[in-house]
Amino acid sequence: MTASARRALRAVLAGGLTAAALVWPAGAQAQAAGAATVSVDFTKPVHTISPADIGVSITGYGEGSYITDDTRHREHLRRLGVGRMRIELHYQTPGDHSSPIVCGGYKCATEVSGDAWIGAIRDLGAEPVVILQVDGRQSAEVNRDDAVALYRHFAASGKPIQRFILGNELNCSCTPDKPQMTATEYSRRFNLIADALRAEKASVAVGGPATSSNDHDYIRTFLQGSGARVSFVDYHDYGNGFDPITDDALLGDVIRDYETDIEAVRATVRSVLGHDLPIQIGEFNSDYDDPDGHRTLTHFNTLWGAAALGQMLHAGASAFQYGDKNGRLGLTSTKGEGGIARSEPLPMYHGIGMYTGEACSGRSARPSSRRARAPPSCTSSPPTTPGTSSWSTWATSRWRRPSPSPGRRTARPRSGRAPPTPGPRTAPAPRRSPAAGPR
Repeated sequence: MTASARRALRAVLAGGLTAAALVWPAGAQAQAAGAATVSVDFTKPVHTISPADIGVSITGYGEGSYITDDTRHREHLRRLGVGRMRIELHYQTPGDHSSPIVCGGYKCATEVSGDAWIGAIRDLGAEPVVILQVDGRQSAEVNRDDAVALYRHFAASGKPIQRFILGNELNCSCTPDKPQMTATEYSRRFNLIADALRAEKASVAVGGPATSSNDHDYIRTFLQGSGARVSFVDYHDYGNGFDPITDDALLGDVIRDYETDIEAVRATVRSVLGHDLPIQIGEFNSDYDDPDGHRTLTHFNTLWGAAALGQMLHAGASAFQYGDKNGRLGLTSTKGEGGIARSEPLPMYHGIGMYTGEACSGRSARPSSRRARAPPSCTSSPPTTPGTSSWSTWATSRWRRPSPSPGRRTARPRSGRAPPTPGPRTAPAPRRSPAAGPR
């Protein structure tokens, strides 16, 4: 980060300023993003949150650099201080409980054991959240028995997993060779697995349906069949993908829509169940189709991440950023994206850090290097206290709403999208899309 860019970010963090939104690439001078302005007041607490409200997905896509073995990457996640980390785990051979427990993401690092993943998450001070396999290629009974065996495996260590998500993005053809599943069939399997897990421990939290977007029809059908068993509603919500969109719209309409979308899902829950359930955004990030990195590899993504996360928290939802290693969309660099050294923070890291305090969380850590664009000193960060974070909302209502251009789509960019096919771990492109995450 250049000296001028660092001073600008420090000024925004330090007090209640109305500032031009700044977006700057590594090594470049800060520049104002058009005439648009955003008002930020970090001196005014508006809500108290738990560390568990902010989470990160562990992808297994680090190309040899994981929370299990990369000291630099681990230390940055420790400094970030999120309360939960989520990962998909399953038996390498479904139905064979003598086979290894491995990560379940498409083409993830199955050479790393499930015990190593969970141990690393706990060592980083986070609660593990495990995605259990719900897959139409196996019977519902196999999915149930695998879930129970996996629960017993970790419970035998004296540290059982307490929170599960059942399945992942089954409302779309999101993973090669993995079939879609109707909401009715998903609900049936959810009930079977949830009942079996609670026979092991009644207090286990089980959520779903982990749809690729706020798919109200799918969520409604799921709740109609499973509502009495659901601990929390989980769905994914990305800023944009293949649709063309301006910077102003991505930082304006899209940010505001996060709170609107959460309220709409909450209304669906109330209409079916007559009461509220906790809402969890199981995956979020900004623009997964950003080949030149002009958003994801600049502090556009710092600003976007802070604004989006603030809207979700303000709406009363918890949220998981996707993901720790994820090419341009990751928290730390996988292989030098944007000239940022491997395992040093990418811009999104600092957007989340505006709520967690990064190094100011009380943990000891070396400061990030200049090349990694270190956050300002602790004296400039928002105050935090153990177990809570005081945060200020981004006043996105003051962001200039762009005028619609001729032919511009009216649908939200993150609903009803056609997901790209995830690539292998050796592919040069980022391997995460809203529909290509942990499977």
